[in-house]
Amino acid sequence: MITKEYLKDTRIRVNPEQSRKVQELAFSLGFAWAGDEKKLRYLNKPFLFLNNMYICYCSDESYFNDSNKKEIFYKDLFPKITDWRAEFK
Repeated sequence: MITKEYLKDTRIRVNPEQSRKVQELAFSLGFAWAGDEKKLRYLNKPFLFLNNMYICYCSDESYFNDSNKKEIFYKDLFPKITDWRAEFK
């Protein structure tokens, strides 16, 4: 189970659909954009940062790579559920 503590002080690379899901997860755990806004925003930005309470974004890969925040990965937040029956066909 993903917790707020797990997401604090992290950074993640996302595409627009992934950004939507990450933001929804973050909102459900108490994160928000500055001003306590909990609306989907900046879906076209490739990098998200989660601080103690807030979500931030950037478009600069160098800035993202140079950040000292722990990098997390979308696949770890939303692992794919496979259909076990497909293996027996």
